[in-house]
Amino acid sequence: MNINQLPARPLAGNLESCLAQLLKRGDKVAIQAGRLVITPKSGQPIPASWLSQNEKALVCDLAKLTNRLAFKYEGFDKGKYGKHKAGGISLQLSNLEDNSDNYTIFNVRVNRQRTSKQGKKGALLPAKQFTVTKNMAFYEFWKATGLALPDRLSKFWAYMGNLKVLYFTGNYDPKDIKRQKILKQTLKPLTVTYEELTSLALFMPNSCSTREQATHNTCTSGVNKETPASQQLLGLQPSPATSENKYGNKVIRKGVIRNPNAMAYPCVNHQYQTTEEWLKEYEMAAGDLPY
Repeated sequence: MNINQLPARPLAGNLESCLAQLLKRGDKVAIQAGRLVITPKSGQPIPASWLSQNEKALVCDLAKLTNRLAFKYEGFDKGKYGKHKAGGISLQLSNLEDNSDNYTIFNVRVNRQRTSKQGKKGALLPAKQFTVTKNMAFYEFWKATGLALPDRLSKFWAYMGNLKVLYFTGNYDPKDIKRQKILKQTLKPLTVTYEELTSLALFMPNSCSTREQATHNTCTSGVNKETPASQQLLGLQPSPATSENKYGNKVIRKGVIRNPNAMAYPCVNHQYQTTEEWLKEYEMAAGDLPY
């Protein structure tokens, strides 16, 4: 069996998010270069609290409907891998559908390339520091994300936290029967276009899923009633890791702290109401919608 083979697309009634409702009333939903983008037909701003509570479920449904795997970056380890003990970094990723731990390995330089006052040539770089060259696969991976490049190729380690704002897709290594290792050449930002969704001709049910599952945030939480006078974006600040080096060819995910502020959301003050009330107001603002 192909471990990258996905199940058939879910039926509309089996969606875990409000994707059906959003599409039926004319909102445009997509994932562009790893970021969820919703363009409301009404032109009204989306409450930040609602978005933060429902984003994961929406991305999961978008990925499943288009037969893609969806991953979230959680952190990285530095070490020496494989039979040749080559320097590399292991990106730790979580599968959004089942929260399983996954990883992929990129070759990087983990030793000093020349002698300086910081250390001798050939000595291991401290903590999680590493160096990249422009002909390495990791450099191409980073460019594909659209994130800002560091001012020096030796500073990527300090920018790694920026990967947390994106969703990724990729394929598992067919040789890995445990379904944990992702082929590095397939890892890239997840993209699902609105046109791709509409081509599926999905006639969605009228209401949101009411399934109560711990791994999904469905449309049951309160949202903001007032349009904020001003907004600001909360961005992720890169933070260099300080844990000790791990060497060997076994990749172990541990000590990963999931940052609840990893995504960039508008920062607003909230007056809460039920989702149903917000959706009703949203419908009235948008005009004659199918609700």
